[in-house]
Amino acid sequence: MSLSKLISRQIFSRLQMTRPQPFQIASYAQPEELQYPGQSEQHVRKAVPTKPSSLSVLIPRPPSIDELISPNLAAQAISNQAMESFSGWLLCHFHLTYCSFAARVQTNWMDFLRNIPGSTLPLALSWAIRALITFQMGTDQGKNESESESAIYCARHMYGRGVRHLRQLLQSPRALSDEALAAAVLLGGYEILDPSSPHGWIRHTRGVRQLMCARGPASHKSGFGRTLLLCFGPFLVAESFVLREHCFLGCPEWTFLADGGMYTSSTDEEDPRVGEIHLDIGYGLGQAMDKALSQAAICPGYYASTCSILAATTDIGSDPGLLARQDLLLARMAKSKACFLEVQTVFDRILGSSQNPNQSSSALVPRSISTVQTCKLASWSCRGIASAVAVLDQLTSLLLSNKQRTSMQKANGINVRDPWRIFPQRIGMEVDGQDYSQRGPSQSMPAVPSTPTVVGDRLDRFSLTMGVLSVAGVSPNQL
Repeated sequence: MSLSKLISRQIFSRLQMTRPQPFQIASYAQPEELQYPGQSEQHVRKAVPTKPSSLSVLIPRPPSIDELISPNLAAQAISNQAMESFSGWLLCHFHLTYCSFAARVQTNWMDFLRNIPGSTLPLALSWAIRALITFQMGTDQGKNESESESAIYCARHMYGRGVRHLRQLLQSPRALSDEALAAAVLLGGYEILDPSSPHGWIRHTRGVRQLMCARGPASHKSGFGRTLLLCFGPFLVAESFVLREHCFLGCPEWTFLADGGMYTSSTDEEDPRVGEIHLDIGYGLGQAMDKALSQAAICPGYYASTCSILAATTDIGSDPGLLARQDLLLARMAKSKACFLEVQTVFDRILGSSQNPNQSSSALVPRSISTVQTCKLASWSCRGIASAVAVLDQLTSLLLSNKQRTSMQKANGINVRDPWRIFPQRIGMEVDGQDYSQRGPSQSMPAVPSTPTVVGDRLDRFSLTMGVLSVAGVSPNQL
């Protein structure tokens, strides 16, 4: 048996020591200003193995000598081992994004966790980490079926316990701390990897969004707050696309934070690019990724505004205000498309320098990021940019077509009902003929399989595409 598998078995056995008793996840009960939507008894996933297994029943064991003599020290040792094992989870499910932090943030995940004193570590964060690494053990293809089922069964109960402690944490004075937001982000990540319902990840994302808004932009300007913003930003964009709502990250104060303030605007009147935002080549990779994310966060707003214009009750030809609104929307989408294409040139230059051994890319990419990682980061980011540009082109075509049609009808004196108004004007997320966008956490959702599929780097790929693929119906647990 290899050393890594031996260590995994030891950690797994120790995590089982503190496994909670089975319980169902109740709805979150939060103060109104910090509501974190959760799961209910109606759509909670039953954490039961698919078939009877001898490992599914835990036999109580006598406590070890360490637990008898110094229980607090033993618990701290288990917690420290779980924290270090979390780095393995990051490298498995979030490898490329985590590597890109070398060019983007001041504090990464492991630096943050290692600097938290054990006595102040929230239980919600601790159980979220345990759930993720235990779930990784359960999805390890090197394990047999019984061991995998037992690990996943254990991980789901750890996840449930983390949700319960998160509810308590959000009712405490530490509700707006980095630790609370980190716990919410990790529990949302677990919901994506092992979904309890097809759209359970949207409920978690909505809670993270409310928590970030309550913290305010200043809390995400630097430090670990900015790391959390960049980690979960693509999923916030995806949620806004699915719900057809404006994304708060598209607001000016949040867009600047996503850019990291690393972009400069020329003020020299002799500069032909005066007034335009351009990239500092010294930090090409990190800046390009941040700029692409900040522009992607604006796209859900374009999508929602286009739907609103097309579903307007008044004719655009007879409403000057609506016509001006459409023209302004077209101009802004053209500007965003130009910005995407500008960032695309940076990624093309990075890919060219990485694939050409005679051309150095040290000015564009930090030395800590390998050539293979650089190519993958740029390639997946380019895929997200291409999707965003395609969305903008389609929205532009729809608006121009609508404008041309109404102009021709007005010139010919024809009053035909707009085909766009045949559809329901109420905008919401419809799944299987049901609208879940306005449902509370106590209402049911469709069931999902009890056994998760192979997850791999699903979070990584969806994050690097900036959540834009969700407009085509691709969810984080489907990529």
